[in-house]
Amino acid sequence: MTPDDFYRRLTDFLREMNTDPDAVPDGLDADDNLFDLGLMSSFSTIRVLVFLEQLTGRSVDIADHDIEEFYTMRGLYGLFAAEGAETAEAAAAAGAVAEGATRA
Repeated sequence: MTPDDFYRRLTDFLREMNTDPDAVPDGLDADDNLFDLGLMSSFSTIRVLVFLEQLTGRSVDIADHDIEEFYTMRGLYGLFAAEGAETAEAAAAAGAVAEGATRA
């Protein structure tokens, strides 16, 4: 998925999620702080993360990353869609391998 496609789909989701359709500016930049703009909050973050997991098929463990990575669309792209981001299937497989190794 290209960065532009990711940003467009995330922007569309943010528009759907917000009760005020004008809350999401047309010129939203990939480096704008979504929390400072009021587009995300501690409550809506989970909804956004679930959406991104479904969109990309990749799971992200929040504890493994700096909170700043979740502030911008560019940061979220790096976590969920950039080349090298771990897929949910790869994470599950790695967990199964690690679990099997501890039992041996």
